[in-house]
Amino acid sequence: MQIFLVYYGLSQFEGLRELGWLWTDVLSQPYWCAIITFSLHTAAYIAELFRGAIQAVPRGEVEAAQSLGVSAVSSTSILFCLEPLASSCQLMVMK
Repeated sequence: MQIFLVYYGLSQFEGLRELGWLWTDVLSQPYWCAIITFSLHTAAYIAELFRGAIQAVPRGEVEAAQSLGVSAVSSTSILFCLEPLASSCQLMVMK
């Protein structure tokens, strides 16, 4: 359905048809529409994995870092970057 909307739906916008190279070289070719669609779909899936991993960080760990006097930059990098990255990588491998 998404490929259909990208390939046929974007031609409904007059502004896109007037851009020249974007329309004639990219959006009128089925191959590039498929690449764009799959890229957007994969990016949305990975963003959802990261969002879920960040929300899975327990509130107690954030409070513990604050009570130990860990700086905001350090706690953010550890709690909201490293731990979610590790758990989301496990989810991507299991996919």
